[in-house]
Amino acid sequence: MRCGRVRAAWRTGRLAAPWSRIARAARRDRRIPAFGCGDRVGRGVDLALFGPGRRSRRMRRRLGGDGVIVLYVGRLSREKGLPLLAEAFRRTRAHRPELRLAVVGEGPGRAELEAALRGTPHRLLGALHGRELAEAYASADLFCLPSATETFGQVTLEAAASGLPAVVLDRGAAAEQVAHGETGLVCPAGDPDALAARLALLCDDPALRARMGAAAAPSWGEVFDGLAAGYADLAGPPGRARAVAVAGTAA
Repeated sequence: MRCGRVRAAWRTGRLAAPWSRIARAARRDRRIPAFGCGDRVGRGVDLALFGPGRRSRRMRRRLGGDGVIVLYVGRLSREKGLPLLAEAFRRTRAHRPELRLAVVGEGPGRAELEAALRGTPHRLLGALHGRELAEAYASADLFCLPSATETFGQVTLEAAASGLPAVVLDRGAAAEQVAHGETGLVCPAGDPDALAARLALLCDDPALRARMGAAAAPSWGEVFDGLAAGYADLAGPPGRARAVAVAGTAA
């Protein structure tokens, strides 16, 4: 945790974090009062926008058409783990010619990623927003977030709401959004062979993809009830104002 966030929590007496690792660090930090610190409060997804019903043949063609499409959504930069994804995709694709990679996003690492993927079936679609982004999620077959630096991993929730199983790393907050073996697969960070093996597993088993994708779209009523309850608890009893510091929501 950054010192500024610790001082903010000291002044407010309450710390809310979207990642349990930050919440645990807050509980261990003696500079933060023991009362009410280290809450974990999640986020929600716009279900009017994201969902399996957004699947589109037109978008499917943009993503790569036939085959099994792996989707990445996020900033194109080295810290997002894109070299790892490119290497794992190459290794998986060598034995599975039906595999495709679709990348949504922009950033300074675009040229490096293009070079790493040269000669493979991939599409770089640039930044998508709103309905187009929702269609991209719903029209892919599985989602991969190779970043070990996520402080939450909102894109993982958006993929889940769209009915996609996800492959994420065991470092960073995205792993908290995936139940390994149920809604997706968690992979050791920095291991292209392990990531390739998980991509291959989902590529080879459409029934497993469908089962995990269905499980990944949870009872969002329960999710939102928990989210609302968390914020209500942070706010305190009606009529009593309480300041709250939120950690881990920005770099």
